Amino acid sequence: MGENPTGVCLMEEQEVNPVRTAVKWVTQQPGITPAIIGASRPKQLDASLQAADMNTFTEQQLIWLDGLVLTATPLRI
Repeated sequence: MGENPTGVCLMEEQEVNPVRTAVKWVTQQPGITPAIIGASRPKQLDASLQAADMNTFTEQQLIWLDGLVLTATPLRI
């Protein structure tokens, strides 16, 4: 999988919802029990809740997703 700065685009191309993926990733981090979700639209809430139905990520998938987080440009609010 390797580094991919366009990971969200890749996930969308493969019909994997980035919100669902992010929530599932959070729940697989060491020391995390629940993920706190928030949504401004019903579609976002549905995607977040669907994370519970996803299979657990493999170690290789987690490494790839971790790489996305580590190489992401921080948002300025």
